[in-house]
Amino acid sequence: RRPADVAKGMAEPSRFNLGPRALPALADSDTVLRYCWFAPRDGAVDLLIREPGRNGKPRIRRLLRGGASAAFESFHLFQNRPGVSRTGRIVVSAKRGGRDALYLIDSRTGRLERTLEFRQLVAIHDPVLQPGDTAIVFSAQDYSGRSDLYRARWSPGAPALERLTQDDYDDLEPSCSPDGAWVAFASDRAELGGRYGLFRLSLADGRIEPVGAPPSGDDRQPVYSPDGAWLAFRSTRDGTSDLYVRAAEPSDDVRRITRMLGPVSDPDWTFDGKGVLFTAQDAVTFRTWFLRVDPDTLPVQLEREPERRPTLPRLAFSEPARGYQRRMGLDLLQNGFVVDPGAGGGTGGSGAVAFSDLLGNEQFTLVLANDSEQFGTDFWDGWQGALSYYNLSRRLNYGVGVFRLTSLYDADFDELRREKRLGVQAFASYPFNRFVRLETGVALRHVTEHFFRDGTLATIDQVTNSLGLAYDDARWTWDGPVGGTRAFLSTAYTRDLTLGKADFATLLAELRHYRQPLPGVVLASRVSGQVASGEDVMRFYLGGPTRVRSVDRRVISGVRTVTVQEELRFPLVRGLVLGFPGPWQLPTIGGAAFADGAWAWDEFGQQQLGVLGFGFYLGGGVFPAIRWNWMWSSRDMERFEAEKPRMLFSIAYNY
Repeated sequence: RRPADVAKGMAEPSRFNLGPRALPALADSDTVLRYCWFAPRDGAVDLLIREPGRNGKPRIRRLLRGGASAAFESFHLFQNRPGVSRTGRIVVSAKRGGRDALYLIDSRTGRLERTLEFRQLVAIHDPVLQPGDTAIVFSAQDYSGRSDLYRARWSPGAPALERLTQDDYDDLEPSCSPDGAWVAFASDRAELGGRYGLFRLSLADGRIEPVGAPPSGDDRQPVYSPDGAWLAFRSTRDGTSDLYVRAAEPSDDVRRITRMLGPVSDPDWTFDGKGVLFTAQDAVTFRTWFLRVDPDTLPVQLEREPERRPTLPRLAFSEPARGYQRRMGLDLLQNGFVVDPGAGGGTGGSGAVAFSDLLGNEQFTLVLANDSEQFGTDFWDGWQGALSYYNLSRRLNYGVGVFRLTSLYDADFDELRREKRLGVQAFASYPFNRFVRLETGVALRHVTEHFFRDGTLATIDQVTNSLGLAYDDARWTWDGPVGGTRAFLSTAYTRDLTLGKADFATLLAELRHYRQPLPGVVLASRVSGQVASGEDVMRFYLGGPTRVRSVDRRVISGVRTVTVQEELRFPLVRGLVLGFPGPWQLPTIGGAAFADGAWAWDEFGQQQLGVLGFGFYLGGGVFPAIRWNWMWSSRDMERFEAEKPRMLFSIAYNY
């Protein structure tokens, strides 16, 4: 049967809804079924609550958002469920700083009541609250890779962490009985040949008893009924995953609840004991359903004795373990050809080679190019390239490199010109957490025929030091960022070690923010500023396809600039598939309305530029957007061009 034939579907805002847990009603008169669950949406994973809203109608409230802060880096979908108590508290596990932590939350207020971290544990799954809200029972992996049951307590005099099982078997998905005496769980123990059955553990003396063993398939996710008489669980004993119920005491009778076309999982009793919530896959959606269940009315299926086979593997390799051996392998070999009509019509070719070891701990990159034809110089003098080494084996990433470069882009003249540089560099990056990192670098170079701002040429030695701080919690979809913030602050100082004439410093700050005022509609904001100072300072130029979008390039310039950009992005065509020569789905075609403003200052005063426009684009997510913009511009921010808008075609990333 399809779920809609036998159960009541819950209206949820996502196509993937997992791990529902029933919550106690806020009042005796409430008729809205209250529960919480995980749902991926808007590039993140949310912990949502369905509860009574205005006029007694159901409303959905977000309690937590994973992937948006260092405290809740991520939830484990398909492997994890929240736990709920009769007082309305919710316990969840979430990744935090490379390992999992437990969080106790009041579902009514959303207040975080307690955070528990254990340095000896790596992954924590399926936490449940022991009756009385004095302890949390959960499944976890330690550094040996064993998955066992644990109990965390915070009452005075009690051990903070207690290991309930300790063996080579896989112990998963605990559920506490209402009287607090037993913990039911799934395990591959009892010679089931690697299959999972149901067991219960006495919290008084640690005794483990089998509740029942499937004759085939796996029994998983047991959950006690509110009166403690029954265990609902999911099983694949008859093929696909369906819901069953059995007595909480060990017995050989099983009663089937569902017989669905697709897999069913995540059973949980409602607090009145009259039904179960569960997740069912229907087509390409995972949705929460409610089904009334009276175990006494279900037909009994006697459980036959399963075939017993050893679970734990036998020793297959007895030689002493060997340490990891670094063996470099070829990752990349490619060539490239570039034409840049915006930089004097320059053309060029290059080749790149990259090597790394199996784990990706160490990487080598080599890039070679030749510009002798472009500048009409000697062939051997036209070679340029760089060799770099990166070490990513620790949290602190670092690298060193050597380079010989023969040309550079001069922003003041808007052209590629000849200037040879031979040097070495070192760089490092340190992440404080998933969202914040510190970057630094130093480069020492010997420059031949350096062109000073006063028009003179000289051969000099330079050293550049840079420092940057990045923050990024943006949430991405295939169409690009849809929420969160990205920020970057960097500074660099270049010192002329020979003449002292080429000293200059730069400061860059940028902030991007994304939000969705309506489903599928993104409001993207960007504010950036640049400051340069020193004797040999280079000016900043604004205007073009990306920074302050305009048909004319380099409209305003200065040694200090500020830009402000706002853009409303919305989908126009999505899911378009070409049928010839084969099925090929095109990227989303999106529309945009935008407003840009820019200000620049130098010794001569202030310049400004404003742009209003609209456009549409193909792509725009992790790939560059093929984009058409129509724009009106203004040099005084008041009077915009009255004639028809000017069109600009570009291939560039959306900010």
